Amino acid sequence: TDVPGPLTHSPADVLRHALVSLTVVSAPLASGVGSSWPCYVDHEPDRPDDDVTVYNTGGVDGGHEMHGERVERHGVSIHVRASRSEECWTKAQSIAMAMDAVSMLDVDIDGDEYRIWVVQRTSPPLHVGRDTTRGTFKMTINALLSLRQPI
Repeated sequence: TDVPGPLTHSPADVLRHALVSLTVVSAPLASGVGSSWPCYVDHEPDRPDDDVTVYNTGGVDGGHEMHGERVERHGVSIHVRASRSEECWTKAQSIAMAMDAVSMLDVDIDGDEYRIWVVQRTSPPLHVGRDTTRGTFKMTINALLSLRQPI
């Protein structure tokens, strides 16, 4: 039965697993080196230069439905970092398109099941700038997740 309740994993972690399952990013290897476009949650490591990090942000409280269920859309921010501007743009666009296509996607995290009803982008991929120390380029995409953890 699909019953609302508190989430075992953060919305950013659920979205990271969804993006990995959609093959738009990869799970980071234990060493942190060698995977193509590794995706992290709430912490961007120093290396590699080409990576993605998903952060939890403020969401939207939609109140209660008539039958008493509370509606909440969870906020996330996806940060893309790349050594070249074109790669940063291309990866941000592919992530945005993958999120636009999500509809009732089931995600499993260590045996905990989630359903992402929809990912609503609240911005297009935005250019954040260039890190003058490292020379990397950054873009961000903001979104709201409608998700539920079935019990």
